Amino acid sequence: MVTLRIDDIGASAKWYEHRVRFHAVILGKTIRLPGVLNIGPLKTSRLWGGWAVYDELEPSEWEDIMAVLEKYGVKPLVAITACWVERDSRLIPFPERFPDEALWLKKRLQEGKIKIANHGLTHCVLGKHQPRFFGSNQRFWREFYPFLENSIHEEHVSRSQDILQQFFEEPVTVFVPPGNIWCQATYRALKRHGIRTVIAGRYMADSEEPMEDIEFVQDREMALNIHDRELKLHGASWLDETLRLSCQDKTPA
Repeated sequence: MVTLRIDDIGASAKWYEHRVRFHAVILGKTIRLPGVLNIGPLKTSRLWGGWAVYDELEPSEWEDIMAVLEKYGVKPLVAITACWVERDSRLIPFPERFPDEALWLKKRLQEGKIKIANHGLTHCVLGKHQPRFFGSNQRFWREFYPFLENSIHEEHVSRSQDILQQFFEEPVTVFVPPGNIWCQATYRALKRHGIRTVIAGRYMADSEEPMEDIEFVQDREMALNIHDRELKLHGASWLDETLRLSCQDKTPA
């Protein structure tokens, strides 16, 4: 069976993380894009935006996605950011900001069709998350840096767990750190709040110490790691083709 993780559900990175690609493939050739594109609203163009701007998935889109997942027998791990961050740093819990989507996901969880993971409280460093006029703000769309106070790690893990577990009415035991950044302070908080598995592309940023009571799983151990961006921009047909190719790769010769 193909394993699939879908990140960034509920994260306002989809509106406020602005950056561009510096290379593009045009007529089969890779060309370098000019730095002038990294200014103001030019960064949000889908022609060269490395992230650009897109909207949250609607339940109707999820229905199409679920039909594809069921076709291939895939039960996805849906990594949810517990709060949407407004420009003024105000936090809106995921079930309040996207009530229809949240209810749709809750029903699928109750039916055993998906699993929920914690993808942070904010996905970002609050106060530094707004787009810059020039250059990328990607660095600050990571939430659990070692330079942040221990109290921030504790608060963000605690609040995100409370929001997700109260709404979904089930324990949330898997943590997916935004941008693969996490550290000792994050680990200590995760341990206190019921997380039993961390899935990331790298281990703690500031330590190699083994964890107690928490399993670390490398990203590459999952067959597919995608973001809701791909699903929003390319739709269920893209997912169908992606899963078809992935299943072919796993078919014994």
